[in-house]
Order: sequence, then structure tokens, then C-alpha cells
Amino acid sequence: MPRHKHKQLVVKNPNGRKLLGIIRDGNVETQEEVPIHMQQFVLDDQSRADVLDVCHELQIDLNVNVKAHHLTINYKPVSMRTYNFNFALLTHFVDGGPIQAARVDPGSIYSANAIPHITLSCADGYAPVLSNQMLGSTGDWEHGAIEMPYNLAVSGYVEVTYDLRGFEKYIDA
Repeated sequence: MPRHKHKQLVVKNPNGRKLLGIIRDGNVETQEEVPIHMQQFVLDDQSRADVLDVCHELQIDLNVNVKAHHLTINYKPVSMRTYNFNFALLTHFVDGGPIQAARVDPGSIYSANAIPHITLSCADGYAPVLSNQMLGSTGDWEHGAIEMPYNLAVSGYVEVTYDLRGFEKYIDA
């Protein structure tokens, strides 16, 4: 069976540097720095289910696009720091109409967002990032907030994603 030449994308992160290695026939052809897109705390499957169960218990009708996926730690940071979070405490549900979010106790986890939160859902035509405006623009996120019946501890892991725009030609289809 003949071996086909192909390009493969390998992202490495030695000592905080973001390197893109292009592999051809087993050899690293080039290395370029790749910008970090986001560091995020991703909920594990059980925690995501728990959050959605609490919404059901509180009789909250979530919008059509249910997210409940992550808390943003840093968006497009210039440098990467290591975070070792494995849980966060959710304290309030905030309904902004087309955007719904869960407020996270800032003492339980770090976030560069003014109001640490997890976007729970958004209506069609609304992007999850709008939850930052909903929670931070008025400075009064508590208006209309529903306190959780108990602080819900959610678990998960820290994930780093990279902005690979411009590197598409190196990614195997």
C-alpha cells in the first residue's frame, strides 16, 4: 500500500510558547507562533446536566440554543498562565431575555470577565458573547437575577484553544 504525502497540524506549547509545527513525511517543516484564542473552564458532562436540572427545578425556560458549556478565563490573552481549577460555584441565574447566564462566585475561579459567568442559552440571532454585555453593561446584574436555591458546585477542566485562521492549509481534511 503506497504512503501518501500529507500535511498534519501539531500544536505544541513548550514553556508557554504557542508553536505550530507542520509535519511532512515525519519531519517538522516549519514552526510558527500561533495566537491563543481562549482559555476556558469547560464543564464536564455531569455538571452540565446538573446546571440544566437546576434550571428545570427553578422552572426556567431556556432559550432555543442551549450552551452551558464553559466559563471564559481569558479571551485572546497575550501570554498564557497556567490555571488549575477543577470546580466553580454557581450562585445566580440571570435572565436577559434573549441571553441567559449563570453567575459564578468570583472567589471560586478566576475570569478576566467583569462578571464571571457561564452562558446558559441564547435566542436565535444572538451570540453567546452578548452575555458579557448583559451582565456588565449596566453594572446591576442583580436586577432580575434569581438566586440559586443552593450554590451549585460544577466541575470540569481548563482548556486552551488556538486561533488557527490562516493555518487552514496545514490542517488535514
